[in-house]
Amino acid sequence: MVNVIDTLQMKSDLRLTQLYNPDIVIANMHWGDEYVTRPNAEQKRLASFLFRNGVRIIIGNHPHVVQPLVKNKTNNEIETVVYYSLGNFVSNQQKINTDGGAMAEIVIHM
Repeated sequence: MVNVIDTLQMKSDLRLTQLYNPDIVIANMHWGDEYVTRPNAEQKRLASFLFRNGVRIIIGNHPHVVQPLVKNKTNNEIETVVYYSLGNFVSNQQKINTDGGAMAEIVIHM
């Protein structure tokens, strides 16, 4: 079985998550275009969708290259963070920009 990005299912799952009153919701997304160092329009649209539905941190992967980290504040002054892609942690790929990756250090103060 393959789970595709289904915003209706995601919205339902995120609503269910809120029933447990989480301190924070973090999403891990497999998205983006391989070997492209900038997020595409779909990644940006999905990030906005996730933030509107209660996610505060998104960690992305799949492009095999590092893509930007973007921090924002919502109207309620809640900070949101998206790591569009952390790139490759370990790889023997030879394409340009695939020889490195990033690690996210996240400190959550409650």
